[in-house]
Amino acid sequence: MVITHFHPDHVGCNHVFKNARFIVSGGAFWDDVFERSSKYQRLAKNLKLIPTPGHSPDSCTLLIKTERGIIACVGDLFWFKGDEKIKLLEEYCFNKKLFYQNRQKILKIADFIIPGHRKMFKVEK
Repeated sequence: MVITHFHPDHVGCNHVFKNARFIVSGGAFWDDVFERSSKYQRLAKNLKLIPTPGHSPDSCTLLIKTERGIIACVGDLFWFKGDEKIKLLEEYCFNKKLFYQNRQKILKIADFIIPGHRKMFKVEK
């Protein structure tokens, strides 16, 4: 299971997955073990995890290569389509500069974005 960042609204029920291996930016953990390793960045042929800090220092994005294009599961790097009009998002950033840099990076990479708080949307190029 990939964790995009460690805020309560994104990990609050992880405890119900008793046998899960949780993949995070920089490693993975399960039971009482934490393994720091870059091997978790390439999860499978079409799955790649990249760091995208800004909202939080541990934020990461899961890139999924599909027949329709690249889907980016971004956590709170994007909250919903059109959220760039909401200045309140900046109050929830540990680093505004990184936040906006990584948003731009994902907009260039992705064809679709699954944001942290609403439905998937198509990236207009």
